Amino acid sequence: TYGGSISAILLNCPGTGEAACTALNGSPLARQGRAKEALSYSVLASGFGGVFGVVIMMLFTPFLSQAALKFGPPELFLVCLGGLAVVGSLMGKSFSKGFISVAIGLVLSIVGMDAVSANYRFTFDNVNLQAGFDLIPVFAIAEMLNLICNQGDNSVISGKNHPFPVLEGIRGVAKRWKLLIKSSIIGTIIGILPGTGGAIASFISYGEAKRTSKEASQFGKGAIDGIVAPESANNAAVGGSFVPLLALGIPGSATSAIIFGALTVHGMIPGPKLFSEHADVVYSLMLGLLVSTILMVVIGLLATPAFSKVLSVDIKLIIPAVLAFSIFGAYSARNSLFDVLVAVVFGLI
Repeated sequence: TYGGSISAILLNCPGTGEAACTALNGSPLARQGRAKEALSYSVLASGFGGVFGVVIMMLFTPFLSQAALKFGPPELFLVCLGGLAVVGSLMGKSFSKGFISVAIGLVLSIVGMDAVSANYRFTFDNVNLQAGFDLIPVFAIAEMLNLICNQGDNSVISGKNHPFPVLEGIRGVAKRWKLLIKSSIIGTIIGILPGTGGAIASFISYGEAKRTSKEASQFGKGAIDGIVAPESANNAAVGGSFVPLLALGIPGSATSAIIFGALTVHGMIPGPKLFSEHADVVYSLMLGLLVSTILMVVIGLLATPAFSKVLSVDIKLIIPAVLAFSIFGAYSARNSLFDVLVAVVFGLI
């Protein structure tokens, strides 16, 4: 899930929900001319978390799948409650604003079909609301409208990028090895739990990092720990989400649900028999994840100078391009003009 952090850092527009936490500290760093530094820490932490999650998946899938089965509705409710509490606390001194935002998010998230009872909730007999809201494009629209209103403010986006050697980034990540391991463990555990995913993992690890970090006062202003923690956690959750899929046939995230469909199409039913009947496919998948994570780090580090040049582009060219892609993205998710309307209206709000 590293790709979503690129736009989160450079434009304050998370490419995925998992990258929302990264934007909180990545964007302030980019505005200080430290975009290369933020991008380097992001990809290195993502690589560590990704490798950690895959290794845990390869070594402990049978054991962890049994542990995941012990997590019923009460335990999952507590995990979600913890994630919501962290989200509410991110508002700093204004707890009321934080928890009001959480309440609004909860109301929006329950629109559509209930996964357990299959009943429709708050759809008002509108067919377009039966699948719920897809709010990812709203991030970009809201931020671009904000940039339109602040084009005269030079602090909005800094075109100056201070150099940042890769070796310095590796040393900085190595110094934070405790934070990396702790966040990766959190991400893996959250990823193993069916129906949670990287977004919850990133928020919980971010809150834990803020609680224990020596630079807690810098969170929200450009703290490196605030990038390392969520990026390592949300990538570790990817490997974790494959544990219940491969061992139990229960997808741990939306992405692993797609893999579930792909395996089923080829006549391979995920579950306990998958390892005995199609071991070659299972271990090829695991090794493929490991190799792709390593390639992600290499490509991310090599492309960091190119990514950071986005900040040198005239903001008048960036805004219409991002708005156009946001509209296309909102439409292409479900080929629905209603989703475009939702993205625009919530972006304005």
